[in-house]
Amino acid sequence: MIDDFVMSKLSDPDNLKTFSEDKELKGIFEDLKGPVVNFLLMPSSQQIEYLLELLKRKVNATLGDGIERFERLLNAVQYGGKVHTKIKDVMLELSQVRNILVHRNGEVDSRFKKKCPWVDVSVGEQISITDDKLDLYLNVCRWYVVEFAARDGIQEAELKAYQDELFKKINEKKTIYQPDIQKIAEELRAGKRQRSLV
Repeated sequence: MIDDFVMSKLSDPDNLKTFSEDKELKGIFEDLKGPVVNFLLMPSSQQIEYLLELLKRKVNATLGDGIERFERLLNAVQYGGKVHTKIKDVMLELSQVRNILVHRNGEVDSRFKKKCPWVDVSVGEQISITDDKLDLYLNVCRWYVVEFAARDGIQEAELKAYQDELFKKINEKKTIYQPDIQKIAEELRAGKRQRSLV
């Protein structure tokens, strides 16, 4: 979703002009490097994908953990924003659990423990995904979509529908993170929470 959004911004020449003239972004876009002839010979859709990959490398988006990899990329196109610490933690946990499952056959290593010390599991143990954990991961991903949608100026009625659905899901399960996420959901629904745009 984030890649598609950023490509839509990169495909608009007016946006590219704005990014290259912005004081903070100027260095990023002026210094994108790649083979010019190959670039010119690509179809326009591939050019945009190529620009996206160059941009990811420039802002080290591929090296970020959890939400950080998305926010680095979004900051480069003026759509970054503040994300609640608990949301960041759960997204980091999700990305690290994914890595453990894919690359270590579910066996926890010291890197996982260092990045996610709040997870009650020891090095060498098999990680297990409970229904509650899976619901938590899904709800936090939805939450991030809502945050992102708010930054992109989604229609208020659509945003409220997302919020209502998410609020209901968050209330269905009791997890260690629920009180914090529930409080954020209540504040956003009541219009008390400030949305910061970068």
